[in-house]
Amino acid sequence: MTVDDRNTGPGPAVPAGPDAELTSDSDELVRGRAVAEVTTRSRASTSGRLRAVNRSIVVAHRWIALALGLVLLAVTTSGAALLYSPEWTKWTNSSAFAVSHSDHPIPVGQAMDIVAKAHPFFQPGSLNVYDGLYEVFAADEDAHPGFYGVDPGSGRITGYVSPNRGVMAFLGQVHECFFSCDEYPAYLSPLNHPVPSLGTHWLKAVTWGGLLLGVSGLLLVFLGVSGIWLWWPGIKKWRRGFQVRTGKGRYVRDYDLHQVVGMAAIPFLLMWGVTGAGFELHWVNTAWYAVTGGHNAEAPTFTSAAVKNSRTLDIGLDRALAAAQAQAGPGASIKYVGVPASDDPTATYSFYFARDFDQYSHGAYPGQYGVDVDRHNAARLQVNDLGDAPTVSNKLLDTWGPATFHYGESVNGWWRVIWLLFGLSPLALAVTGVSTWLFKRKVRKRRARAGRPATSAGPTAQPATP
Repeated sequence: MTVDDRNTGPGPAVPAGPDAELTSDSDELVRGRAVAEVTTRSRASTSGRLRAVNRSIVVAHRWIALALGLVLLAVTTSGAALLYSPEWTKWTNSSAFAVSHSDHPIPVGQAMDIVAKAHPFFQPGSLNVYDGLYEVFAADEDAHPGFYGVDPGSGRITGYVSPNRGVMAFLGQVHECFFSCDEYPAYLSPLNHPVPSLGTHWLKAVTWGGLLLGVSGLLLVFLGVSGIWLWWPGIKKWRRGFQVRTGKGRYVRDYDLHQVVGMAAIPFLLMWGVTGAGFELHWVNTAWYAVTGGHNAEAPTFTSAAVKNSRTLDIGLDRALAAAQAQAGPGASIKYVGVPASDDPTATYSFYFARDFDQYSHGAYPGQYGVDVDRHNAARLQVNDLGDAPTVSNKLLDTWGPATFHYGESVNGWWRVIWLLFGLSPLALAVTGVSTWLFKRKVRKRRARAGRPATSAGPTAQPATP
């Protein structure tokens, strides 16, 4: 059979002999090179796009933090100190919190009467129980912003305390209001003015101070998410992301510290960012519910029913408390009492009890089980259980978000040290981030003066935050 005979018939011709084999190998080599070239170009294109994305995130991460970092640091550092605000109030007013323990403490109503008789111009409006002390607040808190302490064991007035003064009050102004609360020192009235809504619901009922706090929370979320992206070393090298190289100079040390501290604090930083932004910007909570399957649960409203006879008597604090106690159960302990204003017939008696797990148990205002009682009818009441939630999403954000996650009020002061350390982590991130940025800036300037190209110093990867 000849070569022509073999090449006849349907299908491609099959080369024969040494020349044919050489031709086949050459074709395969050409095709292989073509595929390799296309693959290389594709990888180069993908790598180039990834580098461009990383560079954009690095620039945004660095300059947003540098531009707004002082505001963010003021909010986070003051918040870390405020974790111990209740203890600070007690430590700095030790004589007022000196109470005697008794198996038969005086009733809360009697404590309010004792203050009313001793200080006729101080009309009691509410009572809070903190660390065994009855704290009696005035109905007019603008005129009397503090409280009188009453010893439950002896009925003795222990002293007057004004929490809205001093260093903790100033830190509360920064962290909770950003200088927009008139009851705290360093109040700036322009920051209490509403932000123009611009025809949208995004900025509805938001003050300038609240906007700065909300933006700070969102900034914290952005820095956390972008920090994770920039830190990720890959699955095979993930351990390197938690190593601190101390013997390779200042840049490498601070770079590694920045990443390790940032990654360790990420859960707390993201939690504080989401909850903090949600306190001021309602749509943040709405977005959370939409993503996690929750829903906006409006606070229940309850008022005393209208009475036809204006002479209908008020049931009084003792009867109202008895009705609320029966609803809460015998094991619930009273933590808060609010009496209705004398000139408002629709106002109610308000009570909070500590029952089962109280997420506010170590905060300044404990008690999670609320009961409102009609001032004219003890049988008419409404429960507001802050420990209950319709969905897991609501449980995380509404029930545990403020008290447990944000303020650490569910644990004692020793456990709250964890919150304190992570609350100070933005300060450490700022110091290490600025250190690495200044180092690289100095190197670039030196090379520019020497006429050399300005390449990055130290590791090629970028720090997680500035």
